[in-house]
Amino acid sequence: MRKDFRALLNEDRPILLDGGIGTELYDKGVFINQCFDYVNITNPEWVKQVHESYLAAGSDVIETNTFGANYMRLKHFGLEGDLEKINRQGVRLAREVAGDNKYVAGSIGPLGIKIEPYGPTSFDETRQIYRDQAGVLHEEGVDLFILETFSRMAELSEAVAGVRAVSDKPILALLTVNDHGQTLYGTDPVYLIPELEKLAIDAVGLNCSVGPRMIYDALEKMVKYSSKPICAMPNAGNPKSIDGRNIYLCTPEYMATYAKRFLKMGVRIIGGCCGTTPEHIKAMARAVGQSMSTQVKKEVATPKASDEEAPAFDVLPLQERSRLGRKLGQGEFVFSVEVVPPKGCDPTRTLKRIKLLKDHDVDAVNIPDGPRASSRMSPQILAILVENQIGLETILHYCCRDRNILGIQSDLLGGFAAGLKNILAVTGDPPKLGDYPDATAVFDIDAIGLTNIINHLNLGRDIGGNLLSKPTSYATGVALNPTALNVEEEINRFHWKVKAGADFAITQPVFDTTQFMTFYERVKHHGVPIIAGVWPLVSYKNAEFMNNEVPGISIPEGTLARMRAASSSDEAKEIGLQIALENVAQILPYIAGAQISAPMGNVKFALRVVDGVRSLLLSRSGEGRAAITAPVS
Repeated sequence: MRKDFRALLNEDRPILLDGGIGTELYDKGVFINQCFDYVNITNPEWVKQVHESYLAAGSDVIETNTFGANYMRLKHFGLEGDLEKINRQGVRLAREVAGDNKYVAGSIGPLGIKIEPYGPTSFDETRQIYRDQAGVLHEEGVDLFILETFSRMAELSEAVAGVRAVSDKPILALLTVNDHGQTLYGTDPVYLIPELEKLAIDAVGLNCSVGPRMIYDALEKMVKYSSKPICAMPNAGNPKSIDGRNIYLCTPEYMATYAKRFLKMGVRIIGGCCGTTPEHIKAMARAVGQSMSTQVKKEVATPKASDEEAPAFDVLPLQERSRLGRKLGQGEFVFSVEVVPPKGCDPTRTLKRIKLLKDHDVDAVNIPDGPRASSRMSPQILAILVENQIGLETILHYCCRDRNILGIQSDLLGGFAAGLKNILAVTGDPPKLGDYPDATAVFDIDAIGLTNIINHLNLGRDIGGNLLSKPTSYATGVALNPTALNVEEEINRFHWKVKAGADFAITQPVFDTTQFMTFYERVKHHGVPIIAGVWPLVSYKNAEFMNNEVPGISIPEGTLARMRAASSSDEAKEIGLQIALENVAQILPYIAGAQISAPMGNVKFALRVVDGVRSLLLSRSGEGRAAITAPVS
């Protein structure tokens, strides 16, 4: 009869896990785009055969075929309704094979989505998802849990909390690393030891993604600093595609060699991940049998980071980050004009238009990032040209559509080094709206996650938590739509943007002032300056297009009727200008500034709006001016 797994952990002997379940099922004919966990239901004999082969090879512990059997991953296949059935069957199949002598570990993997602060799924939601899966595994009688292949410490922490909410059984918590021995967010796992030590877990380690050499190098430091048993579950090397199949090239003998090295280093628990077969485990079992001791001298202290002596950074006050930030922080009304980058590679005409803004004492130029998914000159390059050649401050719109999370970080660091100071964090329009509807979108994160990244950089930390030599000091803006179809979602997302570190907000063009003021009353408690978007309509056709084809824009029927009634192009422009000024006049006490679009690139027309709003401000310089600054303070 098997003893309690914690008692086994306390013995001075190695513990051998199994290898890759998915690899074996793939070899049996399960296609790579299928749900491997669902095979528990569709072909349980295959799953049992995999378990039997690993036990015959010498494994002490076999894992349930439930790595991806959480709500989020099953939802991708339309199988979320079968969550309980898949997990129960996974445990039953493993227990039937393991009998009373071997251990069954409930396998739980990451959700396959980004959670806060880089994604929309909250910590509470994440914890509940893990709790739901772990509850079924616990009820069916697993001996322990293996939380494996986690790339973020935050998600692993929530997974542990979810398991602990329903079970006190042992937990092995495993992170994954890249070819540089870092987590996928760029953190050396040894620096996560203090956080791992605080978790209610029984062993820590690394698995998946890379072969035994990189796992060995990464664990070499971890094993000295962790008070908990260490686990190593490498892939059988990196896969190579041969005739459409992924082939792992590490031989059983090579894996066995590293099994000995792991034991000698002080690793207590050894197994394999992707590409590891029963033949690999058999060779590793022989190696483990020849090396019974895993004693190693542990330092069990906080590892010293190479940048330990670097100073801690505080985020600069908004007033010190940019001229725009200074004015917003002091409650001064700000003006910006939006100018779209050119479609070609010659910025001359665009720069000439922007020079007019500088001459007109506009505070900043807004530079959109591929509006409506169009292909234009890089907004970053244009922003740098404006800053360097004109000396006008820019508000760079930066969207998540076209870049992965590492590229985003590189752009933000490079942009700050080049002199950019203000960022508007936006998710970005999907490619189907634009010039190339078949283009692939990235969307690693959304605007909330992007705001979090900028805030981390302002604190002097990269996305992996590593200290930078110098922090950025961006003034961070976010987009806001008071006339969104789902107002509750918009308000909730704004809450998370503010929590992530937003310094100011810029709205979509405001045409319905009543809706704006109602919306404002629900978000004013955040104390974030709101700059109103202003679009001076130039024709009825322009108004009709905005109302029907631009996402998030709603134009009242009365405004459409006024534009429809214009008898000439010039009259339409004058009516559009008057409507814009009337709208600003109504919301003036609520806003910290105006962001004016230049329709069809007509900067001079946008400057007429600037002049009109300045006249409004002058006419309300007494009591009205106090009302204008109140929301900002």
